[in-house]
Amino acid sequence: MKKAVKRGNANPNNYAYLMDRVNSNNGEKQMFGTQVDYRMNGQAKPKNGLIDSLNVDKRRSEYGLKPLKDYLNQMTQMHFEMNEDHFAKKGIIKPNLYN
Repeated sequence: MKKAVKRGNANPNNYAYLMDRVNSNNGEKQMFGTQVDYRMNGQAKPKNGLIDSLNVDKRRSEYGLKPLKDYLNQMTQMHFEMNEDHFAKKGIIKPNLYN
Protein backbone atom coordinates (compact mmCIF):
# COMPACT_ATOMS: atom_id res chain seq x y z
CA MET A 1 0.00 0.00 0.00
CA LYS A 2 2.92 2.36 0.67
CA LYS A 3 3.93 2.12 -3.00
CA ALA A 4 0.35 2.88 -4.04
CA VAL A 5 0.33 5.95 -1.80
CA LYS A 6 3.57 7.20 -3.37
CA ARG A 7 2.06 6.76 -6.84
CA GLY A 8 -1.10 8.58 -5.76
CA ASN A 9 -3.24 5.46 -6.09
CA ALA A 10 -4.12 5.09 -2.39
CA ASN A 11 -5.20 7.44 0.37
CA PRO A 12 -2.26 8.33 2.65
CA ASN A 13 -4.60 8.64 5.66
CA ASN A 14 -5.75 5.06 5.17
CA TYR A 15 -2.14 3.88 4.99
CA ALA A 16 -1.25 5.68 8.25
CA TYR A 17 -4.22 4.20 10.10
CA LEU A 18 -3.56 0.71 8.70
CA MET A 19 0.14 0.82 9.55
CA ASP A 20 -0.60 1.91 13.13
CA ARG A 21 -3.40 -0.62 13.54
CA VAL A 22 -1.12 -3.48 12.51
CA ASN A 23 1.72 -2.28 14.75
CA SER A 24 -0.63 -1.66 17.66
CA ASN A 25 -2.29 -5.06 17.36
CA ASN A 26 1.16 -6.66 17.35
CA GLY A 27 2.10 -4.83 20.56
CA GLU A 28 4.54 -2.55 18.72
CA LYS A 29 4.97 1.22 18.76
CA GLN A 30 3.12 3.31 16.20
CA MET A 31 4.43 5.64 13.50
CA PHE A 32 1.49 8.10 13.51
CA GLY A 33 -0.34 7.65 16.85
CA THR A 34 -3.74 6.92 15.31
CA GLN A 35 -4.66 4.07 17.68
CA VAL A 36 -5.40 5.18 21.23
CA ASP A 37 -5.89 3.93 24.75
CA TYR A 38 -7.28 6.05 27.57
CA ARG A 39 -5.76 6.97 30.90
CA MET A 40 -7.89 6.62 34.04
CA ASN A 41 -8.73 10.34 33.78
CA GLY A 42 -10.10 9.78 30.25
CA GLN A 43 -7.20 11.36 28.39
CA ALA A 44 -6.32 9.66 25.09
CA LYS A 45 -2.76 8.45 24.51
CA PRO A 46 -1.13 6.52 21.67
CA LYS A 47 -1.51 2.79 22.31
CA ASN A 48 1.91 1.14 22.87
CA GLY A 49 3.73 4.45 22.38
CA LEU A 50 5.36 6.04 19.35
CA ILE A 51 8.35 5.40 17.16
CA ASP A 52 10.40 8.63 17.01
CA SER A 53 7.93 10.81 18.91
CA LEU A 54 9.96 13.95 18.19
CA ASN A 55 9.07 13.75 14.49
CA VAL A 56 5.53 12.38 14.75
CA ASP A 57 3.85 15.63 13.67
CA LYS A 58 6.11 15.90 10.63
CA ARG A 59 5.15 12.34 9.60
CA ARG A 60 1.48 13.02 10.31
CA SER A 61 1.57 16.13 8.14
CA GLU A 62 3.18 14.23 5.26
CA TYR A 63 0.23 11.80 5.36
CA GLY A 64 -2.44 14.49 5.64
CA LEU A 65 -3.12 14.06 9.36
CA LYS A 66 -3.60 16.87 11.86
CA PRO A 67 -1.03 17.36 14.67
CA LEU A 68 -1.04 14.60 17.27
CA LYS A 69 -2.06 16.90 20.13
CA ASP A 70 -5.15 18.01 18.20
CA TYR A 71 -6.06 14.41 17.34
CA LEU A 72 -5.60 13.22 20.93
CA ASN A 73 -7.71 16.11 22.20
CA GLN A 74 -10.44 15.22 19.69
CA MET A 75 -10.39 11.58 20.82
CA THR A 76 -10.39 12.64 24.49
CA GLN A 77 -13.38 14.92 23.91
CA MET A 78 -15.36 12.19 22.12
CA HIS A 79 -14.50 9.63 24.83
CA PHE A 80 -15.58 12.05 27.55
CA GLU A 81 -18.90 12.82 25.82
CA MET A 82 -19.69 9.10 25.39
CA ASN A 83 -18.84 8.37 29.05
CA GLU A 84 -19.86 11.60 30.77
CA ASP A 85 -21.92 9.88 33.49
CA HIS A 86 -19.02 7.56 34.33
CA PHE A 87 -16.60 10.47 34.67
CA ALA A 88 -19.10 12.53 36.70
CA LYS A 89 -19.20 9.72 39.28
CA LYS A 90 -15.40 10.06 39.55
CA GLY A 91 -15.67 13.84 39.95
CA ILE A 92 -14.35 14.56 36.47
CA ILE A 93 -16.59 17.25 35.00
CA LYS A 94 -14.66 18.14 31.85
CA PRO A 95 -12.30 16.34 29.47
CA ASN A 96 -8.58 16.34 30.36
CA LEU A 97 -7.16 17.92 27.21
CA TYR A 98 -3.52 18.42 26.30
CA ASN A 99 -2.30 22.02 26.43
